[in-house]
Amino acid sequence: MSCRVCCVLPIPAQLDPAVRIDLRQVRELTTDITLNGGRSVPPESIDLLEEANLLPGWYEEWVFGQQERLLDHRVDSLEALARSYLVAGSFSRALMAARAAAVVDPLRESAQHLLVRCHLAENNYASAVHVYRSFRAHLGRELGVEPSEHFAKLLGLDLAIIDSRLLARVLKTS
Repeated sequence: MSCRVCCVLPIPAQLDPAVRIDLRQVRELTTDITLNGGRSVPPESIDLLEEANLLPGWYEEWVFGQQERLLDHRVDSLEALARSYLVAGSFSRALMAARAAAVVDPLRESAQHLLVRCHLAENNYASAVHVYRSFRAHLGRELGVEPSEHFAKLLGLDLAIIDSRLLARVLKTS
């Protein structure tokens, strides 16, 4: 069995049109979601967007900008899908898309916020609070910052109470 990967003609070498390129598929998918709100996107696209990394393991300077750009497009698309599914009342799919967005960029507050909204839509307040607390701890460890006040208010959490409980725990362990 032979497989053609490129065409050699008098013009510069190029990939054979039959060769499937993941990046092209991901870009077409993100464009479709951006233009059409993801209405025609199959649910398995969530997995593709979650896993599609550009040249993983490459650390050359010229790659970083493209990797970051693709990551932003993927998260934006996953968040758009989650919002679209939420509006349509498809909470389990919204949750899948929001979780994928949070996995792709765990420090992105908008992804975590959307994940909390999905849990709240399913009346899973405890899960929503768990996501918030995990995100808050992760932000503190990684960047030394807190989530926005807007995020805490989504859950009806009083920041003064949260901070006083945290202070009490710190004093108790000291």
